[in-house]
Amino acid sequence: MSSREIASLLNKNHSDIKRSAERLIASGIINNGQPLAECEFQTSRGNKFTEYLLVKRDSLILVAQNSPEFTALIVDRWQELENQSEPQMTQMEIIAHNAMALVEQEKRINQVVHNQALLEDKFEQLKESTAILPKRPTNAEGITFVRARMHKLYKLPPRVVNEVLYSSPHAPKPAGQVRNTHEQAGNATYTVWYTSDVSKLFTRFVEECEFVTKTQAVHPDIDGRFKLVIES
Repeated sequence: MSSREIASLLNKNHSDIKRSAERLIASGIINNGQPLAECEFQTSRGNKFTEYLLVKRDSLILVAQNSPEFTALIVDRWQELENQSEPQMTQMEIIAHNAMALVEQEKRINQVVHNQALLEDKFEQLKESTAILPKRPTNAEGITFVRARMHKLYKLPPRVVNEVLYSSPHAPKPAGQVRNTHEQAGNATYTVWYTSDVSKLFTRFVEECEFVTKTQAVHPDIDGRFKLVIES
């Protein structure tokens, strides 16, 4: 029986019942002092919460702890649960049930295969995006160049450029990592993106912006106002 069902039977707050169960666990009275099994439920408003699942003995103790006068309710409920039995299936129903189980099993296997293919594809993309290149490709640019280019095009401040490039849901995948060949770099690397992908990203971003003044704009993915100038 769930802690939520117990709370409903006793007309008490579910959170109070959960805390009572936790105290009984801490005292070693129920579930041998071990954490109770949990499951998630969703309210009619879409909020998600967890509830504890208790065996008969522990649910009786929990009810007695919180409302001795209603102990009879929990006893009656357990008897109702124990008296419930599944009707016997006919031979045809058994065959149909087994067939449906095989179909579901095949669906799960296909889903596993599909997920495995997706993982392998993402792994290949990750390898490509983290590949260390000896030099920057001619059709790619690093963050410093991106900031300078977007400031020249739209007067966007560096923080906005960073958020768009690193956090936007439409951000392109990196072209790779480039080895920094400067003597003081210590073999460090920096990320580069394809210039065409960056241009498409910021064109879309600017189109989604809304001006609040002549040179100040807002965007759902950026905190606060920021400078934006579109040359006519």
